Amino acid sequence: LFTENYLAALQTLREVPNSQKYGPERHSYLGAAYLKLHLYQAAIKEFEEAIKAAPRESDPWIGLPSSYIELGDPKKAVDQAKRATEIEQHSVDAWLALGRAHWQQQNFDQAEQAALKARELDAGNTAVSDLLLHVYFDRNDASRFQAELDRTSKLPKATQDLAIRFFLRQGQFGRAYDWKTRQERETLDRSMLETELTLKRDPSRTDLIPQLVKNLVRVGRYEDAVSAASAYKGPVALDLELGKAY
Repeated sequence: LFTENYLAALQTLREVPNSQKYGPERHSYLGAAYLKLHLYQAAIKEFEEAIKAAPRESDPWIGLPSSYIELGDPKKAVDQAKRATEIEQHSVDAWLALGRAHWQQQNFDQAEQAALKARELDAGNTAVSDLLLHVYFDRNDASRFQAELDRTSKLPKATQDLAIRFFLRQGQFGRAYDWKTRQERETLDRSMLETELTLKRDPSRTDLIPQLVKNLVRVGRYEDAVSAASAYKGPVALDLELGKAY
């Protein structure tokens, strides 16, 4: 499960001897695998079986609301997640599930409270920041969205896109462009370095120059873009990129 090989996990669980097949842990693992494979009804069935066998175990109570969230049934998700937080008050995953369920119901204040409770338990959890940013965005709370964004060093791709949408909503088009470029900067820098090294080894590889010029413009290296373009005599038009650079 941790290596995300969910089909292999299912096969392994099916090979458990019959005498051990019906333990709550097995049902929980099956539910987790089905959940990751987007087989939500099968996941719910396994989590419910795990709860019947061990009602005080927190994992299946967390799995149930996660499944209902994916199915778009936030009311059931809230009920199950509340139960999860009652059973395991120190579970970050339980509070996150409750927060996501409330967010899906557009109960933004309750979603924020659940997320902040999760943060008390794990201050550096990126999933907490992701949830809070979605709550603040949908609540149109610009000041808190910006404050949360400022305290978060690395965001998943979907949340990076949310930040760009936030700046566009605020009419901050330059910041939206800069944010998009900043998030891509590591990849762009690596690509440019590889291209520059290739051109040093083999100056005839002028076919690489148009993309290099485009990337140099994107990261703000305008003089380098103009210099690189001056050495290009190929068929690709660079007027647009040169116009941006100038």
